[in-house]
Amino acid sequence: MGVQKLVIQSYFSLEVFDGHMEVLRGNIFWRGAFHSGSISSSHGLIDSIETLGPPADGDRYIVPGFVDIHIHGSCGHDFLSGGDSFAGVSHCLARNGVTSYMPTFAAAPRELMLSALESYAGAVHTGPDPFAIHLEGPFISPARKGAQNPGYMRSPDSAELDEYMSACGGRIGLVTVAPELQGAREFVAHCISAGVRCSIGHSDATYEQALESFGWGISIVNHAYNAMTPFHHRAPGVVGAMLNASGIYCELIADGIHVSPGAASLLAGRAGSDRIILITDGIIAQNGVDGRYDTDAFAFEVRGGVARLEDGTLAGSTLTMDGALRNMMSMTSLPLEEVLPMLTSVPCSAMGLEDRGRLEEGLRADITVLDSSRNVVQSYVRGERSFPA
Repeated sequence: MGVQKLVIQSYFSLEVFDGHMEVLRGNIFWRGAFHSGSISSSHGLIDSIETLGPPADGDRYIVPGFVDIHIHGSCGHDFLSGGDSFAGVSHCLARNGVTSYMPTFAAAPRELMLSALESYAGAVHTGPDPFAIHLEGPFISPARKGAQNPGYMRSPDSAELDEYMSACGGRIGLVTVAPELQGAREFVAHCISAGVRCSIGHSDATYEQALESFGWGISIVNHAYNAMTPFHHRAPGVVGAMLNASGIYCELIADGIHVSPGAASLLAGRAGSDRIILITDGIIAQNGVDGRYDTDAFAFEVRGGVARLEDGTLAGSTLTMDGALRNMMSMTSLPLEEVLPMLTSVPCSAMGLEDRGRLEEGLRADITVLDSSRNVVQSYVRGERSFPA
């Protein structure tokens, strides 16, 4: 097939050869700053980046694809249901600029988790890449259950984790743990020896216990501020440990509901752009409508885009990653250049992904294109356009 050239606007163009992205022109986010220029790809990888000068007013923004390491579902699909949920969510997330994500499982019966993990291992994944599983349950504390079912929560069990690893072909990348639970230290050591990262979350740990767990190798804080011991001047809790620790990554749900603008700004000031990971904690109602939803983990109702259990507990989020980008800029007054790493390079660093998250020659051509209002115009996975389809 010959060359097709689609002119989006006079200042932004893309060329397509045989259905693959070849050249994008606009303001490119390269090495921490925007530059007017072009980027090309072949065989799924970025093969050249040409910078021409300062960014041009009005141009669209070419940025790394967004990476969501904490999402339970979207567009009517819940990952615990298995089946076609992975394909359905992948198709949906492209519109939000997501090019990689981690299907996240809440605490659930063992057989249900095994079935979902086996379904993940057997699925054909196209479009945005569900590169590894995040187990947010069951090894968490009923004292900080959040929206999860305490009846499905269990003490950390290395043999159980091994069973889950076997079911999904070793594709578990992150496990959330409450470190105050019996056997947690040995469990974290087992995870790390298996190449699995650990986060602290849904935890009633003291400040001292949380700091100690960071020494074991826990490297991420699960949805910062939420479902953990809060800060008090005589008992700083997990929140105090998070704010005082160095080198710990912090997930943040930037919807303005789970975390106030003041708390988001405080975390940004303490952690900086290189330790905050913007997540959605997305659920089946993400990219959906208000109403009642029932999943294999819990039932909830969405009103005004806010999901809550019957008792009023927040039940995950309907936030999207592009929404998180815009919200974080608004809540903290940080510029686009400082917020973008929180959705791209930082989650990749936290998960040890070296082949994506930045626009550099030789890395995956996972690219999102934004307009001047930070809305998603296009997204590409390995150089293949995922949105619009």
